[in-house]
Amino acid sequence: MPTDPRFAQLAALLRTRAGPQAVSLAEALVAEHPTSPIAWSGLADAWTVRGQADIAVQARQQALRLQPDSLTLQYNLGTSLLAAGKKLDAIIVLDQLTKLAPRQPMPRMNLGIALRDLGQLPRAAAELSQALTYAQKDSSAAAEVEWNLALVWLMGGDLAQGLRAYEARRRLPRFSMLRPKGLPTWRGGTCENGLLVLVEQGLGDTLQYTRWVRRLRERVSGRIVVGVQKPLVKLLSRGLDGLDPDDEVVALTGQMEVSAVRSWAPLLSLPFLLGALDRAAHMESGGWLSADPALRDKWRKRLAELPGLKVGIVWQGNPAYKDDGNRSWPLKALAPLAAVKGVTLVSLQKRHGRGQLASAGFSVVDLDGDLDETTGPFLDTAALMQELDLVVTSDTATLHLAGALGARTWAAIAHIPDWRFGLRGDQLPEYPTVRLVRQASPGDWGSVAQRMASWLARECSKRS
Repeated sequence: MPTDPRFAQLAALLRTRAGPQAVSLAEALVAEHPTSPIAWSGLADAWTVRGQADIAVQARQQALRLQPDSLTLQYNLGTSLLAAGKKLDAIIVLDQLTKLAPRQPMPRMNLGIALRDLGQLPRAAAELSQALTYAQKDSSAAAEVEWNLALVWLMGGDLAQGLRAYEARRRLPRFSMLRPKGLPTWRGGTCENGLLVLVEQGLGDTLQYTRWVRRLRERVSGRIVVGVQKPLVKLLSRGLDGLDPDDEVVALTGQMEVSAVRSWAPLLSLPFLLGALDRAAHMESGGWLSADPALRDKWRKRLAELPGLKVGIVWQGNPAYKDDGNRSWPLKALAPLAAVKGVTLVSLQKRHGRGQLASAGFSVVDLDGDLDETTGPFLDTAALMQELDLVVTSDTATLHLAGALGARTWAAIAHIPDWRFGLRGDQLPEYPTVRLVRQASPGDWGSVAQRMASWLARECSKRS
């Protein structure tokens, strides 16, 4: 092992996730120690911190060429291939590693993840189940394996096993779930003297899962307080179904000191705690969120000025999300919809992806300056959605907003999507007004848009 003291400096930079500095130092170390697998591994770690998994793979491969018998370097290459989206290559490396180290849980877990990402659910479940038997009980590794196994079961529609295993996320430090001090966790059953529900994960998760709040009345006596992300407070305070006058929607804070509640629960645990362990228990007959009536009236009048069938469109999710390249479709892919005679496309896109409007090559009514700027996040968007003839969106928080509102929606879904959409079917039980339009093969947004366009053309011909 090289004795260069800068290796310790690199380790410190990686711990603090100082990506640019780590890459510069790692490149210098590689230049001076070109035959050191440790130097090449450090460079791979640095590029991983920078979010460049594809470049990290090249450094991993070089490290392994220098020390081909290292199981650690083989594992690191497999995980980097997985992070870079090279699932088939990752499976080859990780499958070989499980044969060399059959009782190690983490290579088998990552093999299961790669298989899941390719839609091979039975084999993924088998590998993850085996990994769980090798993980130390109650360890963070066991929680990580169980959580990934939950995603496989949920994607395959096994809610009974999936929701139970999904609770393992609560043992994972990286979920950074707020846990209010002094309040015991509600474990299901009867809940007396009020309940605090805290949201977790993204805005879309909150919009999708707040429907369970109205079902709490069967179990909870006293006040219900829902702590949500700040951008959603106004929207949910004004329009969430099932809230009594004493209930409240508040912004998440680090302390979360709330009066008149005696226990708490995470939002995404509510289906499990309420015993909703089959598809029938997840069925909804309509939306659970409503937009402000005055805003709806305002947007109804604005839309009346536009011709034809008014279709709201969203194409881009948050690019910081690790799978955004898979779930978001380019605005140009919607050209077949724009070509349908009698259709007016209206942009609902905020922030990310708006630069694509200039090069779309077709007309889109852009309302960005008037959407949510003076009213608050999502308030105008929600009202506009309920007045449009149709919403067309990729897998973003907007999809879940549309579903919660009961707005008529077509959703463009990746070939291997997020677990909650499963691998087949054109509808989710909670969203009766949302039609899922799935890619026929990975990256094939063209067929999705063509199907939507043909449906729109038929609808326009009936209206003419």
